[in-house]
Amino acid sequence: MDAPPLPRSVRLDPRREQDQAEANRRLIGVVVADFDRAWNLLRAERCDFTRRTFIRTTFAAIEAMVWELKQSIVIDVQAGRTECTHAELAMLRETGYALDRSGRVQGEKLRLPFMSNLKFALKTYAKRYRQTELLDFGGPGFQALDRSRQVRDRLTHPKSDEQLAVTDREVEDAYEAFQWFFQTTNGILKAEVARLEALHKQLKRETAAAQANKTTSTPPSP
Repeated sequence: MDAPPLPRSVRLDPRREQDQAEANRRLIGVVVADFDRAWNLLRAERCDFTRRTFIRTTFAAIEAMVWELKQSIVIDVQAGRTECTHAELAMLRETGYALDRSGRVQGEKLRLPFMSNLKFALKTYAKRYRQTELLDFGGPGFQALDRSRQVRDRLTHPKSDEQLAVTDREVEDAYEAFQWFFQTTNGILKAEVARLEALHKQLKRETAAAQANKTTSTPPSP
């Protein structure tokens, strides 16, 4: 189904686009730096505390990167560079709507399941750049993410001290999960750059060929 056009009321003020994009970049800079620091702390001292810290930091970074992906698409939608449905835009913004008792529309923050939200963000991002074939939700990287997500949930809501223990294998899963997500998003963007470069080269060849044909088909002056 074709995406309906967005009303003017949700169009992004062009003057705010650069500020919003810069804020997203700062967010990613902080969480990636935290990931690196947590990893270095773990390498310096392997104990349950540094293992727990690494897993929590890893998922804070992944969730921030998921949010940044979604907001980059929102910016593109509002700037008219891509399209999405109203439902997709609400999911990208993580905002729902309901009527209160007086009949007024009230916005509310959506609580989206982690894995569903991550898949939606990656699918929407890949569709934006025409690279959906690069997504792999069945490979070892995604499986490591799913296992590690369960460890993160266990650490967030512990029911016993045993549940706070973290194995080296669980740490390895978290590291592999982060690398999979990071490489997937970078791979999508690199593939789109390569596609655009190939199209540019093809256009140059076609233009050169058309000019050559025009030259050879032009009759000599009398």
